Amino acid sequence: MGRRVAVVFVVASGGVAAVAQTAYGFSPPSFACTAGVVAYTAAYSYTHADDVGPGDYVSLLRAALLAYVAGFVAVRPNGAERYLALTAFVTASLLDTVDGAVARRYGGTRLGDGLDVEVDAMGILVGSAVGIAHGWLPGVYIAVGLARYVFVAGLRIRKAVGATVSDISRSYVRNLLSALQTAVIALGIAPVVSGSVATTVAYGVMIPFLVWFLRDWLVVCGRYN
Repeated sequence: MGRRVAVVFVVASGGVAAVAQTAYGFSPPSFACTAGVVAYTAAYSYTHADDVGPGDYVSLLRAALLAYVAGFVAVRPNGAERYLALTAFVTASLLDTVDGAVARRYGGTRLGDGLDVEVDAMGILVGSAVGIAHGWLPGVYIAVGLARYVFVAGLRIRKAVGATVSDISRSYVRNLLSALQTAVIALGIAPVVSGSVATTVAYGVMIPFLVWFLRDWLVVCGRYN
């Protein structure tokens, strides 16, 4: 039951996001980007949702907002559209503090244990893709958007070949660096910030972020304590 509820919620929310996109220059590529986020979230929810808690609905709402933002990878937001894209992205980011608090208050679920992290990563990927697509962020910044997915793929490969896979502990620095990426992406999308400023700041926070990912990889491989 939980799986179906989660999937229906995701698809319905994604439908709203797609309809919202039609008001701002709908195109097949735009729909494909929105549908990609919806499909990924629905698939993850179906395979992990034994039950759906209040905190999970907040995470799913965040994913729906990001599905709307993803449509702007293919369609350049101008004027009010850009403010709407910024508002949706910032709202999805701020709700990150809400889903965890709600889960702690009303109880977490198996779905919520991983969905929050998935939506966090999705937000950075979608936001960086939008910024890069329209020249608001440097092209190399896509490394930030893809970092977690490459990291997870590497973990799966190491497990498949029987290599060492050590656990990494929670880190304030890691969380801070991730939050800085969200702030940079918001700067890039914001109409009031020049591209040169956003690009300069992006380089400044991208390097330590990627260095920390490398550090975590060395920990996973047992080469750094």
